[in-house]
Amino acid sequence: MLRALLTNIQQLSKNPPKRPGKEPYFDKQWGADAAFKKSHDRSFYALDSQGGASEINEQILVMHKVSRGSERNQFLSKMAVDSIDFIEEQRRKMAIARQEERLCQTSMAVMIEQIFEVLKSYAYELNSAVGYGPLHCAATNPQEVTEIVKFNKMRQAEETISYYRARLSTPSLSLVLRGDRSGIHFFVIPVSRAIGLSRQECQFLPAMRLKTRMINGEVSWETEHGCPLTSSMVEVICMNLFQRLIEETKSQVRTNNEENLSSQAVS
Repeated sequence: MLRALLTNIQQLSKNPPKRPGKEPYFDKQWGADAAFKKSHDRSFYALDSQGGASEINEQILVMHKVSRGSERNQFLSKMAVDSIDFIEEQRRKMAIARQEERLCQTSMAVMIEQIFEVLKSYAYELNSAVGYGPLHCAATNPQEVTEIVKFNKMRQAEETISYYRARLSTPSLSLVLRGDRSGIHFFVIPVSRAIGLSRQECQFLPAMRLKTRMINGEVSWETEHGCPLTSSMVEVICMNLFQRLIEETKSQVRTNNEENLSSQAVS
């Protein structure tokens, strides 16, 4: 036992135990040997991205499996049927609207041409009687005219409108026939303003209006007061329009002559 004690004393004398020094917080600078390192392995705290995505996909799949399959199928089937019916209904309405548009446009063009031919026959008879003068009439045959009503910042056409037009004019006034899908408007305006087309026409009240109406897939015509239009009424309408053009031309000629006489008297 004594020998064992001596042996332990000798070993302790060769390798004395280390005394604990000061806390590393106070006797060492921050560095690789500091108590706490600046950088740590953050992968321990973060989830693996691929693993997280796999887990989410797994949850979605599980939720899909446990959902009520029959109710979902019924819901989706009903939505699909309703959507198809809606699309077909809209297509059908658009086809009907396009067909009605074509019918109204065709009927309007025929009506303008019919009225214009009657008015032109009146003008030929009057021209033969009075010759060239302040009541002489000139005709512009019906044609489709497209107007630009809106420009963009680059002065490019952004919005256009189209009308079917004809015109019967004296030297001072024009009787304008302007038609579109909704019907025909008749204007009596100064010749100098007729070149402005609808922008100028809209500043005048129409002398008369005829309207189109769809009845059982066919175009019906009526006056602005809702009376059905007949062939005999068309003749009366033409007479009234031509008479208004000539009477207002006479009034304009009379006014111009009076102004000329007044200016000559003053001079």
